[in-house]
Amino acid sequence: MNLELRKVNKQFGEHRVIQDVSASIEFPHVLCLIGPSGGGKSTLLRMLAGLTLVSSGEIHLNGVQIPTKEDELREYRKKIGTVFQAYNLFPHLSA
Repeated sequence: MNLELRKVNKQFGEHRVIQDVSASIEFPHVLCLIGPSGGGKSTLLRMLAGLTLVSSGEIHLNGVQIPTKEDELREYRKKIGTVFQAYNLFPHLSA
């Protein structure tokens, strides 16, 4: 699997969470993200899953850019599995 980040930025209002990150990572099975609390790990994973959009830049997974348009994101999300750490990440939704 190949993950490429091209000048990725993510901010929430004035708070910049990820700033100008570029990387190209190849991994066969598992990739582990390690870092301090508030370091942007969960935000990056949410962007990879198509749950949060990048503010600027591009993310490519296996050579294909993660979509940014809602109709394309719906199709992309069907192919992604996500297990949340906390059960209450979407308090506005019910089962």
